[in-house]
Amino acid sequence: MGLIKDGTINIGKVIYFVLDEADKLINTTEDFLVHVKYLKENMNPKHRTLMFSATFDDQAQETAHSLLRKDYYIVKVGEVNNPVESVAHNFIEVQQHKKIDKLIEILQASGNPFRDGNKIKYKVPKTVVFVNTKKASDKVAIALTLKGGIKAWSMNGDRPQALREEALNAFLTDDNSNVLVSTALLARGHNIKNLFHVINYDLPTNIAEYVHRVGRTGRKGNKGNATSFFNPDSPYDNQLAAEIVGMMYKVNQEPPDFLVELVESQNLNRETLLAMFGDPERFSLDMESAWNQDF
Repeated sequence: MGLIKDGTINIGKVIYFVLDEADKLINTTEDFLVHVKYLKENMNPKHRTLMFSATFDDQAQETAHSLLRKDYYIVKVGEVNNPVESVAHNFIEVQQHKKIDKLIEILQASGNPFRDGNKIKYKVPKTVVFVNTKKASDKVAIALTLKGGIKAWSMNGDRPQALREEALNAFLTDDNSNVLVSTALLARGHNIKNLFHVINYDLPTNIAEYVHRVGRTGRKGNKGNATSFFNPDSPYDNQLAAEIVGMMYKVNQEPPDFLVELVESQNLNRETLLAMFGDPERFSLDMESAWNQDF
C-alpha cells in the first residue's frame, strides 16, 4: 500500500483484481476492506474483480456485493457452501481422551504393516489430520510415530516458514511419510495430489471451515474420504451437529444415528436442516455455460 500511495507503483492499468479465499479475506477486518476499496479506486476504471472460494456465508455475500458492480455474476461449480458429493463423510462419536487410540486404529487399518528391525510399522494412504491447536499438532504427530508406528509430520503457525515447507514437502514427496497433522493452516489454498483421507481429529467450530478442510480430498473428480471425531462432551461439537446433519442431507448422504437423535432432540426436522444451506440470492450459471458469457 505504501508503494502505491507514494507513487512508486502505479496500478492504473490493472484490469484484473483477484481475491482467492475471498470469504476469509473480506471478513477479516474493516481495515482490510478499506485497503481493498483504495486499490480498486486506483485501478483502471474498467477493471474486473474476481472472487474465489468454496464458501460464501451471508455476511461475505453482503460484503462482496459492496465491492462488485451491480451486474455481477455468480458462477457455481457444485453447491455453494457444501462439500462435493465425491467425498464420503463419516462421523465417529468419541470422547477426547480416546481420540488418539481411535486415530491409530483407523490409520493402521487403512495401511500396510511392515517390519523395521524388531518393530512393526505401517505405511498408510496419504492422509491429512486436522487439529484445532498448535500444541495438539505436535502431540498427535509424535503419538502416531512413537505409539502407532506411523511416520507423521506436523505443521502449524508457530513454525518458521522454512520448517512448514519442509514438513509439507516431506509429506508430498516421501512415500514413507504419508500423514500430516496440521491446524487450519492447511485447510485453504493447498492442492494435495492423490489425498486419500482427511481426518478431523478436532471438529472445526463452523461448517464453512469443515467444507474447506474436507475439500482437500475428492478433487478433480476423484473419490475422497472424510472422517470426523465428534466429542459428545464438547459444547462446540454439539452446536455444530445440526449443520453437519443438514450438510449430509444436502450431499445425499445419511448421517449417523447418534447425530440424528441429537438433532431431533433439538426439535429440528429434515426440511429445516436443508433450509440452512440456501443458495446465494443472485442468479447463478453452471460451469459449462459460464465460459460463454461476456463478463
